[in-house]
Amino acid sequence: MTLHSANKPTTVFKTDVLEPLGPSWLVEERDACGVGFIADQQGRASHQLVKDTLTALTCMEHRGGCCADQDSGDGAGIMTAIPWALIQGWATETGIGELPQSHTGVAMVFLPQTGTAEKTARAEFEAAVEATGLTCVGWREVPVTPETLGPLAKEFQPTIAQAVITSKRRRIRKSDRSKASPSSVSEVMTAWAIVGKRISAN
Repeated sequence: MTLHSANKPTTVFKTDVLEPLGPSWLVEERDACGVGFIADQQGRASHQLVKDTLTALTCMEHRGGCCADQDSGDGAGIMTAIPWALIQGWATETGIGELPQSHTGVAMVFLPQTGTAEKTARAEFEAAVEATGLTCVGWREVPVTPETLGPLAKEFQPTIAQAVITSKRRRIRKSDRSKASPSSVSEVMTAWAIVGKRISAN
């Protein structure tokens, strides 16, 4: 709880145990997620941006939760633009060929650990994608380092994969975007609703 006076805020701790750790507004408050933004002013993509973002992420530790094992967090990460060189490299290596950026998307999918359940989830995802008129051209397996996880996080970790999805629809011209936007948003929402419904049903 925080009490405000005319001059400066006065903090009151709920427990005396937390008082040595710092002011209560920093130690006790957990009602908002921490978010940081790092960008290049000239709009240039670089690996240095990713490195700087990972450094910033480590500074957000005080905003996250920690499990009883004192080694598992509540999940944190970074979001970037699609790394087309990486995705295209994967597509070339797997024989898929060139991916047109104008109508290709990448879905980060968390799948079950067990083989049977994972295969079922992938099949349901692909069927739901196909039902929307899109095409799931393949799955890119995401490299992970499970040895860095705490005991609880390791027990419940999902299988992480990227579904690469394409559309035969032409790229929308800027002059047409205002007209196409409502239907595009509706199509995307409908697509993900179908995906979620089909997967949750199984």
